[in-house]
Amino acid sequence: MGSNHSSMNEYDEYLYTVLESAAGSDSTLQAKELERFASQNDKLLRAYIQKCESAGRAWLNQKICLKRWDMPAKLTDLTPTGEQELGELMGLKRYLTDFSLINQRCVKEMPIWRELLTYAMLFGIADQVAEQMKELYPQISNQLTDYSGSMAAAHSYHYLLYNNMKQAEQRREQEKRSGGSGGFASLGGGGGSIGGGTGGGTR
Repeated sequence: MGSNHSSMNEYDEYLYTVLESAAGSDSTLQAKELERFASQNDKLLRAYIQKCESAGRAWLNQKICLKRWDMPAKLTDLTPTGEQELGELMGLKRYLTDFSLINQRCVKEMPIWRELLTYAMLFGIADQVAEQMKELYPQISNQLTDYSGSMAAAHSYHYLLYNNMKQAEQRREQEKRSGGSGGFASLGGGGGSIGGGTGGGTR
């Protein structure tokens, strides 16, 4: 996708820019480079998480899904619209879990298997659904394997970035308590640019 930025959304662009910046001038992501980048740019990564959270809150507010904004939210905080949205998500999860039980799906659902598999990953059942899809649609077995691998790699990148960001934040807090001060390296170079806070964004 690096040669086709126009096809990326802001999340694709962000992850690509992080990987590109972490890889450095040789454009090859070496061992420990991603961990080092996350440790040196934890404030930037935290700002992006907050930006995503704000976008999610704005969506919930627009849909009027919650009665109040105290976190963590409870089921009793849901409005009728919120209950409907949650019900639809749980219905989709059950549908994906029982994917192999219905045989008359091929023509209708094959074009959206990527979207279905992405939701399955968010629900934590991607491996199960992918295996069911392979049984139902053997003609796209190789594509399913490749896509599952790509999703697993993206998940690993995010997990690694988040863990190292948290460790850097904890070190800074420890330094504050002991009278020291933490450093911060800004993101430079790369194919895109990332802004923090509410006014920033990924271009």
